[in-house]
Amino acid sequence: MKKPLLMLVILLLISCSYIVLADIFRVSGSNLNTLISDVRFLRNGLLDEPPNFSQNLTIRANVSDLNVDNIEWVNFTLIAPDGATVVDNLNGTKFSDWWNSTYIIINQSGTWKYNITSTDNNTLNTTIPYITGTFNINDNLHASKNNITTVIPVWYNLSYDIEFWSDTRENLTFILNHTMDTNFTVSLNVTTLVINSTRYKSFLRFNISSNSTSEEGIHTGNLSITRQAPFDKNFTIPITIEISSSYGDIEFVEPVSNTNFVSCGGEITHSYNVTNLGNYDVTDCLAYLYDENNNEVSTTNAFDLGVGLSYIASATYVYGGSSSIITHFGVRCIASPSGSYDFTTNDAEVLFSPAEGCGGGGGGGGGGPSPLIQPAKVAPPLETPKKEEIPGICGNFRCEPDEGETPWNCQSDCLNKLWELDRVFCSPFPNCGNWFEEWFINLIMIIVMGGFVLFITITQKTRRLTND
Repeated sequence: MKKPLLMLVILLLISCSYIVLADIFRVSGSNLNTLISDVRFLRNGLLDEPPNFSQNLTIRANVSDLNVDNIEWVNFTLIAPDGATVVDNLNGTKFSDWWNSTYIIINQSGTWKYNITSTDNNTLNTTIPYITGTFNINDNLHASKNNITTVIPVWYNLSYDIEFWSDTRENLTFILNHTMDTNFTVSLNVTTLVINSTRYKSFLRFNISSNSTSEEGIHTGNLSITRQAPFDKNFTIPITIEISSSYGDIEFVEPVSNTNFVSCGGEITHSYNVTNLGNYDVTDCLAYLYDENNNEVSTTNAFDLGVGLSYIASATYVYGGSSSIITHFGVRCIASPSGSYDFTTNDAEVLFSPAEGCGGGGGGGGGGPSPLIQPAKVAPPLETPKKEEIPGICGNFRCEPDEGETPWNCQSDCLNKLWELDRVFCSPFPNCGNWFEEWFINLIMIIVMGGFVLFITITQKTRRLTND
């Protein structure tokens, strides 16, 4: 057989063997589907997480294909806390290795669920990769007082300074109103508040007074705070006031100021001097610290306080020392013969902060619910994360030579491509397929094939010499 013809036959045999072997290895699962390696959130166009109530949200996923196949689609599903499917398996928009979902507005509190699926253009991959997750949204309105309870005589004035803040970072507008009967005169220094999670911004001075015709007894009502559209919601502060000729009136001796304790943790005791300005000896008084959700977080000892007397009231808080905690200091007492309580009116803020070297930090704010679906909008593209943001990690099914991964130190990632023969026989040689990543096995295959050709050639020459 002539030499050119022999070489052609050899190449045909190798080609046929390659096709058979490639199909065998593919069927055995060597060709992997896409990899969804990271999920993040875009809030108002900025990379951040978790999302907050009232902010627009785009979910973005980092999707790649380990076999460098084309990614056909990346679909997003988002389910609201009430069970409604807000985004229903919609294809995202590609920005480099990142895919963005459609644009929505978070407008429900509770647990949101998302699901992301993707696949490549290799029809042998029938299992669709997916990733699921949840995030929680709060939209609480917080106030330095969550109720107004007191005992007052006829013809008496009270004034409360109430601080408001919410979980969301966005500015939301609230309308104020009240429902007290004609036994009282009520006034508010404002009728509208703009509130977000930034403290020291929204204060309300609530004034209430009895008059000469006020009837003795217990009276109830509400201070109503209504959030405006499109995030309508109503919050109330209950009001319970007893009008009595015998009353205790607990107030701080001097105007109290905000206090900041800096500590690595432990028991911290805070004190204020209080006095009884009423005509009734108050009993069972308790000083206490309460957090931003109006939960009492301290311990204390009860005390009684006679008419016109003062007392240094103390409350002890066990501080963890890892993050900032905002509390308020207040005092309450039984202040009438019927057992009604009186509370201090101007409770001061007490902040506990970690000292340097303790570790941790931060505090306050955050949260949110919700979604009104908006027309499909895609958040503006962001820069592809730098390599240091997504470093090569052995075990992520991605062979990354630039990060130092090789078949010797990361077999799980770099040996999965050894038998992808369709990426060995490609052009332009050698800058294609897996030549760069798997040069060792490719070189071995060249040597084996070259040896096979050399063996055939030597065999043919030996036969010719023998025949001669």
